[in-house]
Amino acid sequence: MSTTGQHQGQGQGAVVAPQEAGTVLLLRDGAAGLEVLMVRRGKRAAFMADAYVFPGGRVDPGEPFRAAGAAAREAFEEASVLLAVTPDGQLIRTDGEAWVTEARRALHAKTAHLNDLLAVRGLRLAVDVMVPFARWVTPSSEPRRYDTWFFLARMPEGQTVGHDEIEVSEHRWGTPAELLAANERGEIKLPPPTFWHLSDLLSFATVDETLAWGRKRPRRAVRPKLVPVGETLAVVLPWDAEFASLPGEGDSLPPDDILAGPLGASVTRFLLTDGRWVPTKK
Repeated sequence: MSTTGQHQGQGQGAVVAPQEAGTVLLLRDGAAGLEVLMVRRGKRAAFMADAYVFPGGRVDPGEPFRAAGAAAREAFEEASVLLAVTPDGQLIRTDGEAWVTEARRALHAKTAHLNDLLAVRGLRLAVDVMVPFARWVTPSSEPRRYDTWFFLARMPEGQTVGHDEIEVSEHRWGTPAELLAANERGEIKLPPPTFWHLSDLLSFATVDETLAWGRKRPRRAVRPKLVPVGETLAVVLPWDAEFASLPGEGDSLPPDDILAGPLGASVTRFLLTDGRWVPTKK
């Protein structure tokens, strides 16, 4: 969704149907607690330029496992993290494996499909270790729209993150608190859904706790609205007091709905300010 990082302009005419997409929060237990992998989109990217996001992308035609497959493929393309298992069900270790670099090149060049590259080595995507826990749909006023599933997954052992320098320019690990503080200081840009789910993770100390929470969370879609506010724009969340009266698709929700998480009563919209989405409340 372009509201996740870079506004594309108010749509004109008929509402565009959202494309299916998937993104994955790769987690690890760090010295300071739970850590999340972020990748930074290139400054010239057509979508979410310069924003720090979770690896992900849209579903390609014929994509195995749909949104989960897209999220796993993008984690490999963008960050060299391969969520795949051997025939006996063990997560693969890729450190020192020369074929991994060649496989990523083939994916970027679109000369091969990830499923085929895995199959010749007796591997398969480990979508069963990916926990779907959230879904966001781009506002209906936008010309570029996505229906994005968010997944949680543990960072596999024996693998090293390496951003691709094609779609993303750098990567970083951080605790949710560290990443949110960096955003508040203006050091990084976080799209609204990214900000929201980092805030969700503030409650957890370990990967195990986070995965357990994700498995229990209701899988309903958040459908924000994008509206002009004075000289700027606002992403208005379904629990905002004015949500129901604003134009656009989506049903309002109470601020104590589970989808609103711990911030539902204190943050109901994001204002676009100096190129950043600033959380606020109406």
